[in-house]
Amino acid sequence: SSRTVEEVIDQACKKARIEKNISPHSLRHSFATHHMEAGTKTEYIQQMLAHKDIRTTRGYEQIVTSHLEKIKSPHDSF
Repeated sequence: SSRTVEEVIDQACKKARIEKNISPHSLRHSFATHHMEAGTKTEYIQQMLAHKDIRTTRGYEQIVTSHLEKIKSPHDSF
């Protein structure tokens, strides 16, 4: 059941001494974001997450892009 999944995650967080609130949705979100950052095609991520609409999956592209914009190039210091 979904409650069992939540309990397993809670127990794993306690064992790992993770104090941040982790949910099944946050794991799903991390999974998608990491795949996007690694260059996995959006269509593949859509299939893995069972999104019916590609626009739902493309929302992760904005998250990844915002992270990339914060990275400073070593050339910027010259």
